[in-house]
Amino acid sequence: MPVLHELLSRHYRPSGHRLGIMVSAGCSEVDTALCEETLRAHGQAPLRRLARLHPRPGGPALDAAEYADFLRRYGHEYCVAWLPAVDGTAEITAAAREAGCAVGFYPPRS
Repeated sequence: MPVLHELLSRHYRPSGHRLGIMVSAGCSEVDTALCEETLRAHGQAPLRRLARLHPRPGGPALDAAEYADFLRRYGHEYCVAWLPAVDGTAEITAAAREAGCAVGFYPPRS
């Protein structure tokens, strides 16, 4: 079973304010489609509940500190985060845990 599918199956349990899924803008179209399908299956609107994190226009790719900051600020609204395995995954994992959000990592694209 693919990692993202397993992560969503085990951890996507929307309730209260925790209704979303967070992904990096760099994840594959297949992964994004799986997240959208999961949201729809749980009665959620992907346009509202799928957060796609993009770097600033013209800026470099997001780093671990930026992902961790987003999780600290808004992680309480998400069940699952699917992010690239950048340097600093321990910082991201700690922020996700503090927020109560499950996190999985995919190999970054070259």
